[in-house]
Amino acid sequence: AAMAYWCCCGSKSGGQADILETLLEKFDSVAKIFLNVTFICILSPDGKVLAEKHTGDKPIKVAEILDPLVSLKKAAMSFGGILGCGTCPVLHIRGQNHIFSCYDVNTKILALYSTMHKAMANSFNTTNADSQMKPILEDIKALLSELDDHNNKRI
Repeated sequence: AAMAYWCCCGSKSGGQADILETLLEKFDSVAKIFLNVTFICILSPDGKVLAEKHTGDKPIKVAEILDPLVSLKKAAMSFGGILGCGTCPVLHIRGQNHIFSCYDVNTKILALYSTMHKAMANSFNTTNADSQMKPILEDIKALLSELDDHNNKRI
């Protein structure tokens, strides 16, 4: 399967490149939990892609999922508000042979798309996956804070 990595954070000098490389390594850890991850990215609140990784033959274009993702997050927050729990830090959408997941990481979103056999998609335990994701998400949050600090020093 073809594999591509992109980091879209301007200049990649010194510490920033190291942070981004470590972030991409965390994507590999996520892929061990969500089998056959074909797309994973981190988006800033304004929709800028900070880092992304594609596997497989048909790369997903972030621009194609950005508007639906924003709509999805707004709908989840609205629904959460109706239920009395205003935030919705984790979302999973299960299809016949895929799972799309979003996690809030600081002010950003970690989004991933995983394809799998229908039986696997139906039985995939997202609660267990969320538990396994906790330490990885903490690491990603720390890396993003470090990246923000690094970018703020450059300005």
